[in-house]
Amino acid sequence: MVRLLFSSFFLLLIFSFSKGDQGCLNIGGQCLDWRYYYCTAGYETGLCDGDTNRRCCLPCDQQCLDQEAEWAQSDGSCLPFTYYLTNYCDGVYLGGRCGGPSERQCCADAGCPRIVSRSEWGARPPTSISNMAGTPAWAIVHHTVSPSCSTQSECSSLVRNFQDQHMDVNGWSDIGYSFLVGGDGNVYEGRGWDRVGAHTPGYNSNGLGISVIGNFMTSLPNQQALDALNNLIACGVASGELQQNYGLIGHRQAVSTECPGDRLYQYVQTMPHWQNI
Repeated sequence: MVRLLFSSFFLLLIFSFSKGDQGCLNIGGQCLDWRYYYCTAGYETGLCDGDTNRRCCLPCDQQCLDQEAEWAQSDGSCLPFTYYLTNYCDGVYLGGRCGGPSERQCCADAGCPRIVSRSEWGARPPTSISNMAGTPAWAIVHHTVSPSCSTQSECSSLVRNFQDQHMDVNGWSDIGYSFLVGGDGNVYEGRGWDRVGAHTPGYNSNGLGISVIGNFMTSLPNQQALDALNNLIACGVASGELQQNYGLIGHRQAVSTECPGDRLYQYVQTMPHWQNI
């Protein structure tokens, strides 16, 4: 009897998922947990039932497979971790190292912190994009002068607010920072490694603007955030996204401002590669 009830429940669960998965099934896709299954053609959200980790693996026919094989011939500098950006990457995506379209990028495990992608935190598309001419030579630390956050949900909400402020009030094309660091220990992708930012006059086209979420005039970020800040910079160097002989400064060293806060700036001065300019 117990076995019958369990079997009935399991079948009902499958039926329930399948019914809610119809949008994915209608286009020939398959609903999978994106954290555990690589999907050659990438994933699309909003087409599967269940929690947000169940996503629609888009179909890949023979033409798709042949095209992927052709692109893969140019993946030598990244093998074996070339993914479409919509696939899960427990590391950091690096552009310019893979064959095919720009959406095919290298998922690098370089001791990197968890980087929450733009799609994960719900970014708006930028109104324009400018790429840096070369590898950034500077890392500039900021703070957001806002409440802190301790969960991915809280941090994502704040990052969306920052983007709205930068685009709708400041009139910028996107969120200004390259990355943001949350009190949850995650890093949040802003403009990313290789795009010109809007964070520090004189350093936007050759530096990464990294802003720690919170106000750090009188107190330090928590240890999770400090670790993520340091690991992000180390990750950039290890993956070739930041010059090995990079310089590090606080925002206030480039412009008249209290940023990144008195207490955080004291800490910045103890970090490797800090420059007294």
